[in-house]
Amino acid sequence: MKRSILVMMVCLIAVFNVAGQGINFFKGNYQEALAKAAETNKMVFIDFYTEWCGPCKMMAKEVFTDKSVGEYYNGKFIAIQLNAEDPANKAVVKQFKISAYPTLAYVRSDGKVVLQKTGSMSIEEFLKQGKVATGEELGFEDLYAQYKRSKNDLDVLQQLLKEAPAFVSAQEGVESEKWISRVNKMYSEYIKQKMGPDLINKTDYNIILAYHDNTKQDDPLIEFINKNLETYRQVMGDAPAYFIIEYNDNVMKNLAKEGKEEYKKYLERVRGDLKAAYDVIAKTDVSPYEKSKCYYDAIYTLYYKKDVKGYMEQMNDYFKILGENATGEDYGGAVQNMYDAMGSKLPKEAHMQSVEWMKRALLGKNVALVDKINYLVMLGDSYKMMAEYGSAKECYNQALLASYQLDMQMTQLMIQNVVNRKLGELELLQEE
Repeated sequence: MKRSILVMMVCLIAVFNVAGQGINFFKGNYQEALAKAAETNKMVFIDFYTEWCGPCKMMAKEVFTDKSVGEYYNGKFIAIQLNAEDPANKAVVKQFKISAYPTLAYVRSDGKVVLQKTGSMSIEEFLKQGKVATGEELGFEDLYAQYKRSKNDLDVLQQLLKEAPAFVSAQEGVESEKWISRVNKMYSEYIKQKMGPDLINKTDYNIILAYHDNTKQDDPLIEFINKNLETYRQVMGDAPAYFIIEYNDNVMKNLAKEGKEEYKKYLERVRGDLKAAYDVIAKTDVSPYEKSKCYYDAIYTLYYKKDVKGYMEQMNDYFKILGENATGEDYGGAVQNMYDAMGSKLPKEAHMQSVEWMKRALLGKNVALVDKINYLVMLGDSYKMMAEYGSAKECYNQALLASYQLDMQMTQLMIQNVVNRKLGELELLQEE
């Protein structure tokens, strides 16, 4: 008997320890939470959520359970979770004007709202937000005011750029546009001032990833990264090399689409001064230059020459080069290019080729659910263009059925609306 009691006590202690790792949410209503906050000299933190909200579930599972989050929030706040669709919380939801989830609110014990944000965030962002609410750290606008007083303070500017995405995403309308313009200007100024050895670090590289327009020709930042690629790779691994590849591929594709043979100059860079970057790609029997030449020559043939037959031949040669490494994204992109470039002017042979390519895309390994749905819809579109309405309907229905497996309800509803609209259009065509 004693042994059983001991086992039970150990189990209870283990459960208590797990539960105590994160936020200990108050079991009561909003008014009771305010009273408790006044009694303990704390603020109230409210998590407005819904049962179907994916980001809400992510916050509950990965952020609210974190030990450092629990230590801070349990010490500073009376935390409460309110289901926004529960009739019992209707008045509070209306009071806070909740329309998106999760919405996170920080309230003084007298009911005054100090801070209210919508959307999920990382552990670091969530801790930062709590400290802004309590006044322990500067909020984004206060930090911006500090930057305006001293524009040469690169540390402040770096902090602003790190926090800007979360702040700007919470703005709306004119305010959003205003802040986007300000942040882009700050980013340009930051890169211009810091271009040099001090720019080679993980924090600044993440800032570059967040803001940089990786499509412009003769980009000084790309040239800097390429010149210092060996040092960058020591700090960040192969990621900067792929960033350079993405840039050069973007430039080649845009120029080829515009019918500018200048794309060939950037093609030569693949085996020239950018070779060290392209060498990170897994080795195959065909060089990165040969693969790039085949693909961008095909893009030039399609968009500039409007030669669909020539494009299909070149792309089939490209897929032979890729072999087993060809992905669903490769096949889907090949189809999308034809529809983007030619639209309704595509001949029947092109739709037939699209069907073949999309079937290959669906046979790919580890195809993500959203991609599978997209490929089914594209396959249905190709059948529809050939007036094979039965096959088109079957593809659309398969896409609709697959959409019910998605966890994100908003994404699910958006996809279902698109597919149902296509099914409706199909019915009209069959009636004609």
